Amino acid sequence: MNDEIEIIKKQLPDMAGILNAIPGERFEIKGAQTLLIVQRRMEDTELQRELSVYTHLFSKEGSPGVTELSNAAVSFVKIKTLCEAGKTDFDQVSIRELIKEFHAQKTKVVNIIHLSKVNALTAEDYQKEVIQKTLDKSEKYLKAFEDEIKRAEKKIEKEPESLIKAKEEVIPSVEEEAKPLKPKRHVFSEIVEKFAGFFENIRHKREVKSFLKEEEGKMSDSRCEEIPFYDGALKYTESHVCKDIPEFSIFLRKGNVYFGYTRNATAGVYDNRDQSLLELMNVSKDFIQFLTTDLLSGEYILKPFEDSEKKAMQLYFNYICVCFEKHIGKNLSVQEYLHFKDYYNRLVLMMFDLEEKERSDYYRALAIADSYVGYMKGYDLTVSDEKEDIIRNIIAGKSLNYVGDLKLILENHVVCDEAREKLLELSESIRYFHGMVETVEVETSIPENPVDFKGAKIVVEVLDEAGRLSDEALFSSDNLEIAVTDYLGKDVPLKRIGIEKEGVRTYFFTGKTGAMSISAITSDVRNAWIEEERTYFEAIEQKLNQTMIRIGGYAI
Repeated sequence: MNDEIEIIKKQLPDMAGILNAIPGERFEIKGAQTLLIVQRRMEDTELQRELSVYTHLFSKEGSPGVTELSNAAVSFVKIKTLCEAGKTDFDQVSIRELIKEFHAQKTKVVNIIHLSKVNALTAEDYQKEVIQKTLDKSEKYLKAFEDEIKRAEKKIEKEPESLIKAKEEVIPSVEEEAKPLKPKRHVFSEIVEKFAGFFENIRHKREVKSFLKEEEGKMSDSRCEEIPFYDGALKYTESHVCKDIPEFSIFLRKGNVYFGYTRNATAGVYDNRDQSLLELMNVSKDFIQFLTTDLLSGEYILKPFEDSEKKAMQLYFNYICVCFEKHIGKNLSVQEYLHFKDYYNRLVLMMFDLEEKERSDYYRALAIADSYVGYMKGYDLTVSDEKEDIIRNIIAGKSLNYVGDLKLILENHVVCDEAREKLLELSESIRYFHGMVETVEVETSIPENPVDFKGAKIVVEVLDEAGRLSDEALFSSDNLEIAVTDYLGKDVPLKRIGIEKEGVRTYFFTGKTGAMSISAITSDVRNAWIEEERTYFEAIEQKLNQTMIRIGGYAI
């Protein structure tokens, strides 16, 4: 018997074609004769009986109808389950597997039905006939699978024993029945009961109304659970035109969301005499945004979607498709539908691109964070943040603390050129995580305004550890780049660059061994400048800063 099972298992991929068979057309597979021979040789088992139903399609004259295809599809699912379990008859375990398989096939059929309806929107007349046959067959399959699931579940269910005994009914004695009851009237309690009954009645009506709305929503065509709005008019507080179907708009009132014709709305009132307005019960603000806003227009900075936003996007797709199913050829055109499909395709691609970039940024930041933590611990320094916080801060650009920590290591511990170079690379990778190259290109692509140094010379000074002048060089303003290159190239404990005019020196930037240059102008000095001096000095400061960035010194 195992040989027969193995033979059938090899034929399963071709046998699965029954799920795509079209009523009225001949259904054939390559291994049809093999299956017929195996079926005739097998003993009477459940596997043999189901195979007999399936192979009946090949021995039958003419084309199979919907019922015959449905029976064969059910048999295929049972054959597949038995063969994968290596059994010829069902037991409790394989019945449970059968239920799972029917649920899986049911999901496939539901998707086929949905896609068939969508394809019918843009299909030619001759194509619609085939699509309708597929829909009729799929509906029959769905009903058959559901019936089989119920039958299988009945086979494995167990009757639970009642653990609660019914209370014995107390029958009053004849004497008790004979005693007349004296009515007692309590006026105050009656009033309280009437008020309580009144409010209870109101609460009950609200609960009933809410329940009916929920039940009506469950019967809706889309997952937004839309229900008709029966009043003749609606006063709304906000309205937004649906970008994909401008014939329709979203209307908001007191937290409720409504959907109707744009043309029916005038001056804050929706004319609902045609009963076209729908209330959407299962939607969110994210859904409204997807429905009314073009997120791909380039106006928005988009971030990876949260789970709630993905759910809202799915609802948006579902509801727009349902709208086209109902209104295409009437209020909506095929061109609008194709435009919507194109937009949604790009929206999905954008969603995946954002997620891919987030993953890429995360793992890049993880490697940088590992290196940063490694350096800090290696030099016996305390790390203030957890690793995940460091990663988030690097990605968000909040990394000055980490750059400062590495600067401390450079200033106090590093004397080896190779080690200094590695630390500088790490510092720059943290500081310019989202693209140092791009930033430099943008800055250098902007033409630098010429600066009149007014006869001032550029001065580069070298100081010893005590802060005393040990070396200096003067350059004309025409040799600005040479002066900056000389300044950046000096590997000394302390250095600074500025200008000398009429014997007075003003320093703009200073730096230490292996560290990035920082501004040498204090706030007190800057505030002491008069307006004319401020314009002059700030122009030179900006020119020096731009030149250092272009050459590679990165001032701050």
